[in-house]
Amino acid sequence: MRLEVILAGEAIEETLQRIDRNFSIEKDDWYHKLLFPLRDTEEINHILKILDSVLVQGVQVLNTSIVLEQVPLKLPCDYRVSFVGPGDTPSPNKKEVILKKGLSFGGYHSTTVMCMELLMELIPERNSLKKALDLGTGNGILAIMAKRLEIEDICAVDMDLQSCIEARHNAIINGYNRDEIKIVCGNEDCIKDEFDLIMANIIFHTLEGLIERLTYMLRTGGYLIISGFLSPDTERFARLAGKNGLLTTKEKEGWGALLWQKK
Repeated sequence: MRLEVILAGEAIEETLQRIDRNFSIEKDDWYHKLLFPLRDTEEINHILKILDSVLVQGVQVLNTSIVLEQVPLKLPCDYRVSFVGPGDTPSPNKKEVILKKGLSFGGYHSTTVMCMELLMELIPERNSLKKALDLGTGNGILAIMAKRLEIEDICAVDMDLQSCIEARHNAIINGYNRDEIKIVCGNEDCIKDEFDLIMANIIFHTLEGLIERLTYMLRTGGYLIISGFLSPDTERFARLAGKNGLLTTKEKEGWGALLWQKK
């Protein structure tokens, strides 16, 4: 088990020199991924406190996640997510999503897991879900899982070019071409359509400003799945969406998620 921390900024090297902890590094032109081995989950808060104390100005923590090496993520109804290395040649089945390990968000993080669990709750309604939006797609996991549920028209959007590249690659290895999952590098302003399903697993302050826009983009009867906020804020986000449409809430490891329907 490892804790992955993704950093970005111009003074990362100075920050790294201040970390009094064993870790390994993976780098590319945009990010530094720090990999901390974990004996148990109690170490996570200790490591995060260390990072908070050593970050220099201009360095940001973009993402943190727990990685369970080569262990498939099991979901309801026999669906699952598996992660593979760069040299692997996967052949997923109809209830499996395969993801290459990369820098983009999505995978074992509690918010992602809850969004997929809420998506599974819509399996009985999937024949009515013709068009879906995954806003802040990261590595494409939610868009690909939605396609596994046979949703016909899917648009995945992310502002980060690297995320879009990884999402496209993951779509391809799961058997989906550019027409089956459209990937757009941009934000919500790029999207003018209405949808039967919108999924948004994004940072809470961004999500807070988008709730009204997202509910407007839903067709009547459509569903909204959101996460990225802490569990104490679940009630607040339910109010922002409109409590009369709230169907389900979830909480996991301090994070919250909800499923909402437009009446």
